[in-house]
Amino acid sequence: MRFGYTSSFQNFDNGVCYTLSHLGLPDLKLKSEQRQAIYEVYNGKDVFVCLPTGFGKSVCFQILPLFFDHKHCLVGGNKRSCAIIVSPLIALMVDQVRSLRKSGVQAVIISCGSRDSSVVGKN
Repeated sequence: MRFGYTSSFQNFDNGVCYTLSHLGLPDLKLKSEQRQAIYEVYNGKDVFVCLPTGFGKSVCFQILPLFFDHKHCLVGGNKRSCAIIVSPLIALMVDQVRSLRKSGVQAVIISCGSRDSSVVGKN
């Protein structure tokens, strides 16, 4: 992906750095496909990400709520953002929620079939 060097790009890049740092991943270098997906959402577009297992799709949705909180702070807002992820893989959701919580991010699973009551429905 080729980004034009504008203030929008600078805000995007700063937001990525801020968010990855907040998630405890300050040294993570996003792949171009991850940056593309996040950038398009940042610019208000709907995005469908279809990448192979293990590619790093999870970081694309983990970064978004914090990323938008950072974006709102730039314009003087105090808004808290939310991401809703639909997944058929409960074990993956449990793992992701635990990881996010370790980073201080509020996360919850809403599922009728989850067996891990320590994760489901708690902030």
